[in-house]
Amino acid sequence: KAAIAGALSTYLLLLAAFTNAQVGAQKPGDGSPAQRLEVMRSRLEGMRRSVEGAMSALKTENKEEKAKKDDKESLDTPLGRLNGLHKEISSALSEVNNVRGKVDRGEKYEISDIDQLEGTTADLNTRTEATLVETASARANPESSVGKSRDVKKKKKFLGIFGGSGNDEYDE
Repeated sequence: KAAIAGALSTYLLLLAAFTNAQVGAQKPGDGSPAQRLEVMRSRLEGMRRSVEGAMSALKTENKEEKAKKDDKESLDTPLGRLNGLHKEISSALSEVNNVRGKVDRGEKYEISDIDQLEGTTADLNTRTEATLVETASARANPESSVGKSRDVKKKKKFLGIFGGSGNDEYDE
């Protein structure tokens, strides 16, 4: 029994060492260039959609306020910050697509370009998450029109003669 326990512990020790060697051999940038670029493209697309959704939420809220045109361009406002971030994400996505095109066509490219794009993507991901959290209060809509009474439209007269009585609530 002692020999079996010793053999079993040796086997488990070798298995753990082999597993650690396999895990340690993988670096963050492992994978083919096409795979790495596809992962970056997917992450950037997700970030772009998140920022566009946040921007549309802010635009619909600001539609009631009739914000000034200069307000949209200011980086101090939540909408301006999201707009600037959207431009950066779009630029990075364009670069990823350019390098991906080179890889697909078999043209020359630098591995350092892919490494640099991975760093840019990671940085943009961090900044996007932080910006979305910081602008969440501006996107929140504490006052909703759901459940509130609304103005009921009156029926209009047809040719100025017919109709005109009652409410037009079912025609809305």
